[in-house]
Amino acid sequence: YGVGQSGAIKLVKLDVFGNTVWQRTLDAATDDITYSAVQGPDSSYYIVGGAENTGGAGGDAFILKVDANGTDVWRKTYSGAGTDLLKGVSFATDGNLFAVGTTGSQAGNAEDVLLLKVNASTGDIIWSETYGSTGNERGFVVSGTPDGGALIGGAQNPAASFSYLYAVKVNSVGT
Repeated sequence: YGVGQSGAIKLVKLDVFGNTVWQRTLDAATDDITYSAVQGPDSSYYIVGGAENTGGAGGDAFILKVDANGTDVWRKTYSGAGTDLLKGVSFATDGNLFAVGTTGSQAGNAEDVLLLKVNASTGDIIWSETYGSTGNERGFVVSGTPDGGALIGGAQNPAASFSYLYAVKVNSVGT
Protein backbone atom coordinates (compact mmCIF):
# COMPACT_ATOMS: atom_id res chain seq x y z
CA TYR A 1 0.00 0.00 0.00
CA GLY A 2 1.57 3.22 -1.08
CA VAL A 3 1.46 5.78 1.71
CA GLY A 4 0.54 9.14 0.27
CA GLN A 5 -0.04 7.61 -3.15
CA SER A 6 -3.77 7.24 -3.54
CA GLY A 7 -4.58 4.29 -5.72
CA ALA A 8 -1.08 2.77 -5.68
CA ILE A 9 0.41 -0.50 -4.46
CA LYS A 10 4.09 -0.35 -3.58
CA LEU A 11 6.03 -3.61 -3.93
CA VAL A 12 9.56 -4.03 -2.62
CA LYS A 13 11.61 -7.22 -2.98
CA LEU A 14 14.45 -7.64 -0.51
CA ASP A 15 17.33 -10.13 -0.50
CA VAL A 16 18.24 -12.20 2.57
CA PHE A 17 20.35 -9.31 3.88
CA GLY A 18 17.50 -6.77 3.64
CA ASN A 19 18.89 -5.03 0.55
CA THR A 20 16.41 -3.85 -2.06
CA VAL A 21 16.40 -6.07 -5.16
CA TRP A 22 13.64 -4.11 -6.91
CA GLN A 23 10.80 -1.69 -6.21
CA ARG A 24 7.60 -1.25 -8.17
CA THR A 25 4.61 1.00 -7.77
CA LEU A 26 1.49 -0.42 -9.39
CA ASP A 27 -1.26 2.02 -10.24
CA ALA A 28 -4.81 1.18 -9.30
CA ALA A 29 -8.12 2.86 -10.05
CA THR A 30 -9.03 2.91 -6.33
CA ASP A 31 -7.33 3.01 -2.94
CA ASP A 32 -5.97 -0.49 -2.34
CA ILE A 33 -4.77 -2.17 0.84
CA THR A 34 -2.74 -5.37 0.64
CA TYR A 35 -2.68 -7.90 3.47
CA SER A 36 -0.80 -11.02 2.42
CA ALA A 37 1.33 -12.53 -0.32
CA VAL A 38 2.68 -15.92 -1.33
CA GLN A 39 5.40 -16.82 -3.82
CA GLY A 40 4.57 -19.30 -6.57
CA PRO A 41 6.73 -22.14 -7.85
CA ASP A 42 7.64 -20.01 -10.91
CA SER A 43 8.84 -17.17 -8.60
CA SER A 44 5.70 -15.11 -9.29
CA TYR A 45 3.84 -13.51 -6.36
CA TYR A 46 0.14 -13.54 -5.48
CA ILE A 47 -1.04 -10.62 -3.36
CA VAL A 48 -4.46 -10.30 -1.71
CA GLY A 49 -6.29 -7.36 -0.25
CA GLY A 50 -9.18 -4.98 -0.58
CA ALA A 51 -10.02 -2.05 -2.80
CA GLU A 52 -12.43 0.81 -2.47
CA ASN A 53 -15.53 0.02 -4.52
CA THR A 54 -15.71 2.36 -7.49
CA GLY A 55 -19.51 2.20 -7.25
CA GLY A 56 -19.37 3.81 -3.81
CA ALA A 57 -20.84 0.95 -1.71
CA GLY A 58 -18.47 -1.15 0.38
CA GLY A 59 -15.26 -2.48 -1.06
CA ASP A 60 -14.04 -5.25 -3.31
CA ALA A 61 -11.62 -8.10 -2.65
CA PHE A 62 -8.75 -8.59 -5.09
CA ILE A 63 -5.91 -10.91 -6.02
CA LEU A 64 -2.96 -9.52 -7.91
CA LYS A 65 -0.36 -11.68 -9.66
CA VAL A 66 3.04 -10.21 -10.47
CA ASP A 67 5.99 -11.97 -12.09
CA ALA A 68 9.41 -12.51 -10.50
CA ASN A 69 10.38 -8.91 -11.39
CA GLY A 70 7.22 -7.34 -9.94
CA THR A 71 5.53 -6.74 -13.31
CA ASP A 72 1.74 -6.94 -13.18
CA VAL A 73 0.51 -10.19 -14.82
CA TRP A 74 -3.17 -10.06 -13.87
CA ARG A 75 -5.52 -8.57 -11.31
CA LYS A 76 -8.92 -9.98 -10.44
CA THR A 77 -11.55 -8.23 -8.38
CA TYR A 78 -14.23 -10.18 -6.54
CA SER A 79 -17.22 -8.20 -5.36
CA GLY A 80 -20.67 -8.64 -3.95
CA ALA A 81 -23.35 -6.29 -2.68
CA GLY A 82 -21.42 -5.41 0.50
CA THR A 83 -17.79 -5.09 1.55
CA ASP A 84 -15.52 -7.96 0.54
CA LEU A 85 -11.89 -8.29 1.61
CA LEU A 86 -9.17 -10.96 1.30
CA LYS A 87 -6.53 -11.28 4.03
CA GLY A 88 -4.82 -14.64 3.49
CA VAL A 89 -3.55 -16.68 0.55
CA SER A 90 -1.88 -20.08 0.13
CA PHE A 91 -1.48 -22.85 -2.41
CA ALA A 92 -3.68 -25.92 -2.70
CA THR A 93 -2.08 -29.29 -3.43
CA ASP A 94 -3.27 -29.03 -7.06
CA GLY A 95 -1.25 -25.82 -7.63
CA ASN A 96 -4.22 -23.47 -7.48
CA LEU A 97 -4.82 -20.86 -4.78
CA PHE A 98 -6.94 -20.59 -1.68
CA ALA A 99 -7.76 -17.01 -0.67
CA VAL A 100 -9.62 -16.22 2.54
CA GLY A 101 -11.20 -13.11 3.97
CA THR A 102 -14.50 -11.60 4.91
CA THR A 103 -17.68 -10.83 3.03
CA GLY A 104 -20.45 -8.47 4.06
CA SER A 105 -22.43 -9.41 0.95
CA GLN A 106 -24.55 -12.09 2.64
CA ALA A 107 -28.15 -11.54 3.73
CA GLY A 108 -28.71 -10.13 7.20
CA ASN A 109 -25.84 -7.62 7.22
CA ALA A 110 -23.54 -10.00 9.12
CA GLU A 111 -19.98 -10.64 8.05
CA ASP A 112 -19.02 -14.19 7.08
CA VAL A 113 -15.76 -15.92 6.20
CA LEU A 114 -15.20 -15.93 2.43
CA LEU A 115 -13.07 -18.70 0.90
CA LEU A 116 -12.18 -18.69 -2.79
CA LYS A 117 -10.41 -21.40 -4.74
CA VAL A 118 -8.78 -19.62 -7.65
CA ASN A 119 -7.01 -20.80 -10.79
CA ALA A 120 -3.39 -19.70 -10.25
CA SER A 121 -2.78 -19.23 -13.99
CA THR A 122 -5.81 -17.08 -14.81
CA GLY A 123 -7.25 -15.77 -11.53
CA ASP A 124 -10.65 -17.23 -12.38
CA ILE A 125 -12.74 -18.53 -9.49
CA ILE A 126 -12.98 -22.34 -9.37
CA TRP A 127 -15.41 -22.20 -6.44
CA SER A 128 -16.46 -19.82 -3.69
CA GLU A 129 -17.91 -20.61 -0.25
CA THR A 130 -18.95 -18.65 2.81
CA TYR A 131 -18.94 -19.85 6.41
CA GLY A 132 -20.67 -18.25 9.35
CA SER A 133 -23.66 -17.88 11.61
CA THR A 134 -25.84 -14.99 12.71
CA GLY A 135 -22.83 -13.21 14.24
CA ASN A 136 -19.77 -11.86 12.49
CA GLU A 137 -17.04 -14.26 11.35
CA ARG A 138 -13.82 -13.13 9.69
CA GLY A 139 -11.15 -15.17 7.94
CA PHE A 140 -7.52 -14.09 8.39
CA VAL A 141 -5.27 -16.99 7.37
CA VAL A 142 -5.57 -20.08 5.20
CA SER A 143 -3.33 -23.08 4.68
CA GLY A 144 -3.70 -25.79 2.08
CA THR A 145 -3.82 -29.27 3.63
CA PRO A 146 -2.35 -32.54 2.28
CA ASP A 147 -5.82 -33.91 1.46
CA GLY A 148 -6.42 -31.04 -1.01
CA GLY A 149 -8.58 -29.06 1.39
CA ALA A 150 -7.89 -25.99 3.47
CA LEU A 151 -7.67 -24.92 7.09
CA ILE A 152 -8.97 -21.42 7.85
CA GLY A 153 -8.17 -19.36 10.93
CA GLY A 154 -10.14 -16.33 11.96
CA ALA A 155 -12.37 -14.79 14.59
CA GLN A 156 -16.01 -14.92 15.55
CA ASN A 157 -17.62 -11.94 17.22
CA PRO A 158 -21.11 -12.81 18.52
CA ALA A 159 -21.14 -9.65 20.64
CA ALA A 160 -19.39 -6.35 20.17
CA SER A 161 -17.44 -6.75 23.41
CA PHE A 162 -15.43 -9.94 22.71
CA SER A 163 -14.27 -12.42 20.06
CA TYR A 164 -13.65 -16.14 19.82
CA LEU A 165 -11.06 -17.90 17.73
CA TYR A 166 -12.70 -19.38 14.65
CA ALA A 167 -11.31 -22.32 12.69
CA VAL A 168 -12.81 -24.19 9.76
CA LYS A 169 -11.43 -27.26 7.96
CA VAL A 170 -12.84 -27.82 4.47
CA ASN A 171 -12.27 -30.50 1.83
CA SER A 172 -11.12 -29.93 -1.75
CA VAL A 173 -14.55 -28.64 -2.84
CA GLY A 174 -15.09 -26.32 0.12
CA THR A 175 -17.49 -28.41 2.20
